[in-house]
Amino acid sequence: PFVVGGLLGAPVIARELESGSGRLTWSLTGGRLRWLVWRIAPLLLLLLTALIPAAIAGNRLLAEQKLLDPTYNFASGQIRGAPLVARGFAMFGVAILAGVAVRRRLPALVMTSIVGVLLYSALDWISMGGHWMTPDVLGPAAQGTTTRPGSAELTEALEAPDGSFHLAYEVALANGFPRLTASGDLIALDPTFTAWYTERGYRYVLIGWDASRYPEVVFRETAVLLGIGLGAIVVAGAALRRARPG
Repeated sequence: PFVVGGLLGAPVIARELESGSGRLTWSLTGGRLRWLVWRIAPLLLLLLTALIPAAIAGNRLLAEQKLLDPTYNFASGQIRGAPLVARGFAMFGVAILAGVAVRRRLPALVMTSIVGVLLYSALDWISMGGHWMTPDVLGPAAQGTTTRPGSAELTEALEAPDGSFHLAYEVALANGFPRLTASGDLIALDPTFTAWYTERGYRYVLIGWDASRYPEVVFRETAVLLGIGLGAIVVAGAALRRARPG
């Protein structure tokens, strides 16, 4: 979706501004903003025509081949359903803004690519770090927990008596235990450290998001991405309106 949105947005807008043909059509269409709207509308329609069927097909593929309910399942959640469409729209808005700001096709594509990588990395960090919402305790980590199908496992951690979560090696280091290994689960299973945190009410657990919370994550991610795309288009319109001819 990032590639499709970027390729549809940046080259078209930047090409007309780079060649100067945009200035001619401004007078024919009634102004810069109207020109921008007339350029964006068919591109957006093409984008949605490409991504919506792909989003629906992704859900059906998950249901038919893996026999999983796509409504309550984190599997392949970023490349199907609403998140796929929202990611494409966000990148489309960023590409439009880059085209208006740079007014050169190649630099606009480069800028769009850089922002796309940063945006994708940020989304991955938010998702894998459990920052969309507070993680759930999926079960005890040290007993080969079998989680509910469709749940998203984030990491193993120590749950403190106050309900907060901490990586095992961070707790060990903060309380004078040597860092035995970079792997938190091996530290948590060290007999001396295990006895220490058990006495203090800590639990060694597997945290993540239960499958029932997938719609909530989808709603939050989709809302943020649509906001980014729409905000970028609004900023592009304001920048184009204030830009000097040339």
